[in-house]
Parts: sequence; structure tokens; C-alpha cells
Amino acid sequence: MAPVEEQLYVLMSGVDYGDAGLYKTFTAELKSLLEEDRPLKVYLGIDPTASSLTLGHAVPLRKLSQFQQFGHSAIFLIGDATALIGDPSDKNKLRPQLTSHDIKVNEEAYFSQATKFLHPKETELRHNSEWLSELKLTELIEMLSDFTVAEMLSRDNFKKRQQSKDAIYLHEFLYSLMQGYDAMALDCDVQVGGTEQLFNLMAG
Repeated sequence: MAPVEEQLYVLMSGVDYGDAGLYKTFTAELKSLLEEDRPLKVYLGIDPTASSLTLGHAVPLRKLSQFQQFGHSAIFLIGDATALIGDPSDKNKLRPQLTSHDIKVNEEAYFSQATKFLHPKETELRHNSEWLSELKLTELIEMLSDFTVAEMLSRDNFKKRQQSKDAIYLHEFLYSLMQGYDAMALDCDVQVGGTEQLFNLMAG
């Protein structure tokens, strides 16, 4: 594999956590993983909430492809289960809920579009319904006990909705937990996502 410093320079280029301390912490964590001199398991999850990927998906897809080019294992995760909740991260109001049929139709083009950036034969395609549909109530309660309502309401979008007296629904709080569970189920080393995903990524 390429030298650690070379990989670190490329993989951390263009990365923004909105906080210098977090950037320093995650740079050190990635360096430590790279020094193990093994292929890392890296995943990007995208919910099929539209009929095709958007321009905004190009940035994390390009970052995932950089990991792949250095010989790391890339996982493209379709969030068919989390799409039923709807990611509230960049929304100041409730997302319309999709049906299972809507999700199935939407996801059909996703992998072929993603492989414009990723090597198709070297990219693992997964769906988070594989494990989230099997999640037991006792396991869900255990996960819920790791988070507080105050933490959820501290998120900027929820804070704005609370201030404007817009409804915040309980199922929206579950999204971060489900994304965190994805990381655990995949046993991944690195998660890739947009800056609006930071809270969700850190939940894993």
C-alpha cells in the first residue's frame, strides 16, 4: 500500500468537520488505522429518497473512490430501511414518508450511477434492511438509552424547528441511531458522508 503520509494527505484533503479539534482528532484516528497496514473497510450510505443520485452525492462518492484507489475496501450502502424514516439532518421540516414501493423504484439506478466513481467489481453493495428489519425491541431500547432528548434537540435543524414551533416527530430521532447501527453491523473502520451528516456519523 502507499505510504501512510501520502494516503493521509489525500484522504483528509477537502474534509471539513466544522471544528479544528475534531479535524485533528479524526486525522490522528485515521493515521493510526492506516499504520496497521491493512485494507480498511470504508462505507458510504445513501437513502434512495429520489429517482437518482444528486450532484451533492459526488463529493462523498469521490472520497470513497480515493480510499478504494489506495486499496481499501469500499462498501456502498443503500439505506432502504432508513429511507422509511427520512434523514432530518438538512431539513427544517418533516420529510414526506416514502412507501416501500417508492424506495424500491428509486434505488434501481443508484448503484450503476455510483459506479461512475467506484470500481463496480471491487465495490460491495449492501442494504441496511438486512439488519434493521431484524432489529429487536430490546436492542432498540438499549440503543435509545445511549442518547438523550437534549442531545437530539441540540441539533441545529431540530433547534430551529422547536423555536418556530414546528412539530418534531419521535421517529425522526431514530435516524441517527439507525445510521450508527449501520456502522456497527458492517464492522467498518471509516464512514464517509456529507458535513450535514456529522451527528449521524458520530453516533456510530
